[in-house]
Amino acid sequence: MNRIILLLLAFAFSGSAYAQAAKDTMAQKENIKMVSRFRNGIVELRWYPTSAASWRKANLFGYSIRRMELSDAGSAAGFKELAIVKPYTPEEWKQKLNTRDTLVRAAMESMQPLTPVKGQGLVDTQNEEGSMFFSYIISTSFSADAAKGAGLLYNDNTIISGTKYAYSVSINGTKDKDAEDEVLAFVTDTRSQYVAPSPEEVTFEEEEGAVKLIWNNTTNKELFSAYFIERSGDGGRTFYALNKVPFISVAENTVEFYYTDSVKNYVPYLYRIVGLTPWVDRSNPSVVIKAMGRDRTPASPPMNTRAKGDRSKIVVTWELPISSSDLKGFKIARSHKIEGPFTSISGDKTVAKSMRTFTDERPTPKEPYYVVYAVDTAGNYNSTFSVMASIYDSVAPAQPVGLTGSIDTNGLVKLSWKSGTDNDLVGYHVYVANGKDNVYRQLTGYPLNDSLFTDTVSMRSLTRDVFYKITAIDYNNNASAYSTIAALKRPDVIAPAAAVISGYSVENTKVVLKMTGSSSNDVVSYRLIRTGADGRETKLAEGKEIRSFTDSDVKEGAAYTYTLVATDASNLSTSSKPLQVTVQEQEIKPGISSLTARANDKEQQVLLSWNALNGSQPSSLVLFRAADGEELLLYKKLSPDKQSYMDNTSPGKYQYAIKVLYSNGAESELSAIASAEVKN
Repeated sequence: MNRIILLLLAFAFSGSAYAQAAKDTMAQKENIKMVSRFRNGIVELRWYPTSAASWRKANLFGYSIRRMELSDAGSAAGFKELAIVKPYTPEEWKQKLNTRDTLVRAAMESMQPLTPVKGQGLVDTQNEEGSMFFSYIISTSFSADAAKGAGLLYNDNTIISGTKYAYSVSINGTKDKDAEDEVLAFVTDTRSQYVAPSPEEVTFEEEEGAVKLIWNNTTNKELFSAYFIERSGDGGRTFYALNKVPFISVAENTVEFYYTDSVKNYVPYLYRIVGLTPWVDRSNPSVVIKAMGRDRTPASPPMNTRAKGDRSKIVVTWELPISSSDLKGFKIARSHKIEGPFTSISGDKTVAKSMRTFTDERPTPKEPYYVVYAVDTAGNYNSTFSVMASIYDSVAPAQPVGLTGSIDTNGLVKLSWKSGTDNDLVGYHVYVANGKDNVYRQLTGYPLNDSLFTDTVSMRSLTRDVFYKITAIDYNNNASAYSTIAALKRPDVIAPAAAVISGYSVENTKVVLKMTGSSSNDVVSYRLIRTGADGRETKLAEGKEIRSFTDSDVKEGAAYTYTLVATDASNLSTSSKPLQVTVQEQEIKPGISSLTARANDKEQQVLLSWNALNGSQPSSLVLFRAADGEELLLYKKLSPDKQSYMDNTSPGKYQYAIKVLYSNGAESELSAIASAEVKN
């Protein structure tokens, strides 16, 4: 029962905003819903409970009505209570309202406490309460007096024109009030007078002996709880309601409402729809629609339709076992598909109803399906099944031309050709083979109605070329001669075989490499790459052929990796197995070879000089000296970039020699001894 009630509620007030000249809005909560409007200097509030539980609670405690003024910056004053609205007592119902009114009495009785029935279970009690709540909602939705007695209305006549307000309605006097027990409404325009709305988006359908009115619920549900359908038979001078009880629907998620009026065919009437607002006001009427019932029963259909001929003409024949009294004539149509759509070939006028044959003087094999319609005086069409014309044709289409295509690296084949001009052309068959003179395999199960075709081929194949050809097919399955064969090359996706660094030797500070090329016949270049210990790559050589190479730009004690890269015509590359080479340190490093010593008796000095070390990078020079026949001893450590040294001495005979030290710990032999004598 609750589900039905909620559906009815959805149509009674369905929505939260009443959008008119004075546009009001409201927020919805679960247990109460409310709408508002400004009219004649008064803000009118209308609300209702949405569940039996909240309804029973409100019947006991009533509703608290509060108001707050709004400004652009908000309000700090908060809500102030305006009134407590409670339902009428049984005595007040009888004193203030006409309880003989069906809706008023239904509302009054539905609000009476349930009388316990001995032996009645919980489910039965809940069902009875649901029925009473249903009666309460319906009666208060369609009677303003019933809504007033139920305490569901409040008019605020203490407003200031132009002021914005927020209103709160909540179930009064309950402790620990839930948020669902309160609802807000915002009245933002207290100057513009309320204008009654009109139902919108009303359309119609003229049926056999009936007029169906259709209007959009999605558009109108914000405005109306029910509807009256009105009709005029005197040109609009007077309208009367077709339904005495307001029209509502209990269907869920209704997009459109329908109302069908049974009438005599071809008798015109005027229709309009009037909505019932949540305040039980009747709205302004919708736009007026003129409609009438029409003959929708078609004439008896033709039978045993046949179509025969050749390319020049097709003769269509039919029978009519039963002739309808309102038969006007026939229409003949054709299509490219058996189910249509069909296009008339018999002109704007109908073929005479006495005719049983029609000749198509301009047939086309592209539209071989024919249908004959019986047309009555009301314009209704009726036919039986369509038929395919039997056409004698042994002439094949022209040979297809312009076949081209390509294959990408994923093996996707794209073919295209020039479309044929034969008027009976159905499509094309596509064939493929791995050899030009091999047996070709048909790829199309039925004629392809296009000049484009895609295929896929394996790229892992020893056969480089794939061959395609096509034929054209007409409606009688005549096949043309094969097109010119299109030979398509598979892209090279297989990298070349690796080259080999077959040998090497280290000679002093040079690395000599020997290489053997790739066995693939499509290699176009080689690159010799050296990689240092720091990961930096250096291209040493590049060319169509590299058989040997001497790398002189190496350092003693350093390790290198050599790779030979082969690249083919498709720019696919393969690297050889890396070769790792370490250049060993030389046992004896270069030393000083031109040491001279010259005495300066006057200054008591010896000037030593020597040539620079070419191509070597020493870390330091060590000077040895011997005086007056003694053995050579370590004397001084010199900077590696020096080429001379002035030795301050005393008179005597001196011998000098220099040794070169390197950063990796290597050292040279002592240079040749240079001698000098310093005299007094």
